[in-house]
Amino acid sequence: MDDYIQYHRQPGAVPLSVNDYNQMHGATLVAHPELEAKVHAAHALGIAQQGPGEYLQNEFPSHDDCVQCASVEVDLDTHLKVMQFDPEVREKLFVFGSGQFMKGKQRYVNKLVRFLNGEDGVVRLTDGTQHRLSHLVRSKASLMRAMQNETGPYYIDS
Repeated sequence: MDDYIQYHRQPGAVPLSVNDYNQMHGATLVAHPELEAKVHAAHALGIAQQGPGEYLQNEFPSHDDCVQCASVEVDLDTHLKVMQFDPEVREKLFVFGSGQFMKGKQRYVNKLVRFLNGEDGVVRLTDGTQHRLSHLVRSKASLMRAMQNETGPYYIDS
């Protein structure tokens, strides 16, 4: 995300969504509307203060300032695999850092909640294999951040 933010400081930069930035620069950052809005506001303020032809020196947010931002940046292979799922499946899809996928069925979501409360469980991934959550989730903090988002895909560090 730092590259996305730094792009907006450059002379002549135009505000881009994360998705547009990804297309323009071949990146695979996860879209975060909250962070985009903060970056665009800082960009507009910088241009008003310094002009469009200057490197913007005003304060910009960092991805740490974004409540909904995932802490993972997704590699291209994982991103392309996620995009192959139907949109209805994608909005409930859990993506573990190892590139493994789990549909967000309610019984699996319940197991994730119980896992956060200390109870390990077994879930079935989209490839048909079963895994213990303790082997898929290395960071409960990452899982908690991901589950705060209203829709998926939910990216979880492994």
